[in-house]
Amino acid sequence: MALLAATLVNAKDVASGDYVGQRVSIRGVVAAAVRDDLDDGFNWILLKTPDGSVCASTDNKIHTLDELRPLLDAEVELTGTVQRFSLWRKFLGYQMLFDSVAEGDSIKVITPAPEDPFSAQPLTDASYPHRQTATGTVIAITGDSFFLRHADGLIRVRPVVSDDMPPLGGLVTVSGFAEQNQFIPLMIEALWRSEPAKTTPPEPATDIAARNLFKSDAYGRASSSAHRYVDTSICGKTIRLVGRVESDRREARGPEGFRLNCDGESIFVDMSGFAPDAINIPKPGAVISAAGLCLADFDTSRNTLFPRFLGFSIIPRTADDLQIIRHAPFWTIARLALMLALAIAIAIGFAIWSAALKVVSTRRGRELAREQIHSARAELKVEERTRLAVELHDSISQTLTGVALQIDAASGTDGDGAKTFLSTARNMLASCRQELNGCLWDLRSRTFEEKDMTEAVQRTLTPHIGSAKLAVRFNVPREKLSEGTAHAVLRIVRELGTNAVKHGHAKNIKVAGEFHDDTISFSVLDDGCGFDTSAAPGPAQGHFGLQGVRERLNAFNGTIRCDSEPGCGAKFTVVLHTTPSETK
Repeated sequence: MALLAATLVNAKDVASGDYVGQRVSIRGVVAAAVRDDLDDGFNWILLKTPDGSVCASTDNKIHTLDELRPLLDAEVELTGTVQRFSLWRKFLGYQMLFDSVAEGDSIKVITPAPEDPFSAQPLTDASYPHRQTATGTVIAITGDSFFLRHADGLIRVRPVVSDDMPPLGGLVTVSGFAEQNQFIPLMIEALWRSEPAKTTPPEPATDIAARNLFKSDAYGRASSSAHRYVDTSICGKTIRLVGRVESDRREARGPEGFRLNCDGESIFVDMSGFAPDAINIPKPGAVISAAGLCLADFDTSRNTLFPRFLGFSIIPRTADDLQIIRHAPFWTIARLALMLALAIAIAIGFAIWSAALKVVSTRRGRELAREQIHSARAELKVEERTRLAVELHDSISQTLTGVALQIDAASGTDGDGAKTFLSTARNMLASCRQELNGCLWDLRSRTFEEKDMTEAVQRTLTPHIGSAKLAVRFNVPREKLSEGTAHAVLRIVRELGTNAVKHGHAKNIKVAGEFHDDTISFSVLDDGCGFDTSAAPGPAQGHFGLQGVRERLNAFNGTIRCDSEPGCGAKFTVVLHTTPSETK
């Protein structure tokens, strides 16, 4: 598919936004080629034209940085699409994106770059798009640039490699692309070479007061804190100021250095040109004299209609440019405030620790007291149950055993009616004895004192089911049940489990329970022989187990349901409701 023909435009046409989304061509000189700091898959070039500059980007797969670097100072024709350029929702202008289809046609070299970059014309006009050259003395160095004093004035030079800086005081020739940057021209993507000459000593500094950095207005009125008028004649001069160090931290997104308070004016001392171990930055509070190149910093972003003054900065040349007049006092206001805050914090911490220790000791004492009371109550309950168990065994149990023996002797008499009556009586006495033995076990056991109902059910059933396997999942909080409710639940579970083994010959028993809205629901499931629920024996036949369960449930407005068939096991489902007086 053939591409649409590109429209030849200029830098102003791109900046207007009228060609967004359209395929255009533009001619100019390549002034910079760099990799995208946010996405290393793209590269940028800066194209300078007589009527402005245009930024263009390309995919690294189409044009690598090694291909773009040799185009510096070459006159080319770029073909691509105009796009909006924004960063974190902030609109920054318009850019061009190289064609990704017609790779060979996206860059056409009209005039190649000269072989010798230092053969370019001398620096004359900042709007000239090609390289320009200048020869002069290096008077100051920062982290990314150096300042060159040449025959026509001062220029700031940013070399291609920021780590490659010429010697201070050396005579060098630079070749780069000039841009007007407020008061001091800026040369970017510059190359430099040393010239045969002796190193020039640093320029002598002129002592100046901070108030003299500003001038009077057109009516002769001195600058005030609200309206200050920068004296542009001082920019680029070597001056010396005396002040007190305010801070030694790194400027936000700026170079290393510190701030100097000079009679109320904050001056930034740029130390980015020094190696970290080459000089010690004075501590805050020290009084020093700082000499160096004076610059007035302005905000020249696109969103600023007029350059906004940000402040003055000084760039020292050597370590001798910083002289300590008076060291920082040890007991500064900040340190006194810190010591006072530390003392207050220690006092508060000690008070909090003492209060917390008192609370913990009081709470622990109460817990120990409650544990002792609970233990005493438990011991009293055990003693009382043991006493009642002995009394029941010595009286009622022996009496019922004697009655059972008498009935067994009478069962040998003649008469079918007597045998039936005596057999029923014997069953009744056997059931009564079984109940008595259960009561004796309950009184002697600590099962009802268990904190976990699952463990209580297991301890209740295990002695009564022999070799049958037991599985229990009883999700009922013990603290929600009163003693009477817990006793009833465990007696019912024991009766149903015992019947499953005794009458159903079950091998496996499963017990499951839950608690919801003051209602306890549980089931007892076995794999025994099962039975016909409609023909199950009852009290008339001497079987009182289920009748006893129903009587216990009546006190809790409860119900019991049995699901069973011969040969299919049995499942008993029990629901009982706790009354407000029985729920803790």
